[in-house]
Amino acid sequence: MKDSTKGEEIPTLLMNLMQLLEAHRPAFKQARPYWRAVGLVLAELFSFGRHTVAQSILSLGQTREDWSGWYRLFSRERFEEEELNRILFRETLGEVGPTEPYVVGIDGTQLHRSSLKMPGTSWLKAARTAAFRPGIERAQRFLTGAWLTPLENGYSRAIPLRFIPAFPPKAVPANDPPRREWEAGLLYLQWVRVELDQLVQKSQKNDSGFLTIRHLSRYRNGKDVTGKKGWEGLELLMQMGEKEQFTIVDLRPMRKMIKSGELKADDKISWELNSYDLLLIPPDDLKAQLNY
Repeated sequence: MKDSTKGEEIPTLLMNLMQLLEAHRPAFKQARPYWRAVGLVLAELFSFGRHTVAQSILSLGQTREDWSGWYRLFSRERFEEEELNRILFRETLGEVGPTEPYVVGIDGTQLHRSSLKMPGTSWLKAARTAAFRPGIERAQRFLTGAWLTPLENGYSRAIPLRFIPAFPPKAVPANDPPRREWEAGLLYLQWVRVELDQLVQKSQKNDSGFLTIRHLSRYRNGKDVTGKKGWEGLELLMQMGEKEQFTIVDLRPMRKMIKSGELKADDKISWELNSYDLLLIPPDDLKAQLNY
């Protein structure tokens, strides 16, 4: 699509971003904090200096308004942080093929601080000093837990999922207990394992009131994944979708037919039928504009 300020079509990237943000709405207690968070996300894209709350407010042109509401978003528990992490984690599962491994990575992160009383701060080795003359700095230590996207043209991206405090024992006391970096890394790996196990258990308890939905789209980042590695054999399920509307397919009757021997399917189709209850197929839309 050519760049234009007069076009009525919604850019694909912006549409996908808003859909991703909308998926996180249940983690917010009210609509107002949710829209403040959306504003901060968009402000991050236009903050070319320091990525602080104040800089984000400046990017949004809200410097003459009351700033307290933006800071209360983080200080008054306006959202459930654990639920935000869980929703983002489950969104990433749709980008990984059924037979592909879910790859994660961890990385230590050190944030410079000037306060001597801020919880979690301590004297740490300064990362920006020369190796032959190391210095110290006042900082907070965290561990970033990320998901590594599937390789594409030999490259992968790290998508942060968790930001876990790894404050040393001598740090100013905080709500989180002191832990070493490897302990924070182990905590992240255990969290990923638990989340994956819970999804598997829900898919197995099909008579317990839970419905597991599979969002199956043949397009990822504007590219057709039909027949690509990790997606082979799913064309039959994708063909159930309509061109101009969302399609919901109940997989439970087919699962019963496979168990009774009335229906035969390959391993990948059987895995889909045994793991999910409903299949949500979006419109077969090749354009950036909405057609539903």
